[in-house]
Amino acid sequence: MMSKRVYRDAMSLDYCRKEIEKNLGIMYDPAIGKVALDHWSEIVDMLLKMQSGRPKVI
Repeated sequence: MMSKRVYRDAMSLDYCRKEIEKNLGIMYDPAIGKVALDHWSEIVDMLLKMQSGRPKVI
């Protein structure tokens, strides 16, 4: 969801979290989704660190 696609822009972290919460057990496995939501800040920190280490493509 956070990746830019040809057909849509990247979605914000807040939007992604709300989508997981809203669709838990529908689109997302409830056990895995709960773990992701319980550790959301750690996941966000890791993603931001990974993104900051990538060279920017122009």
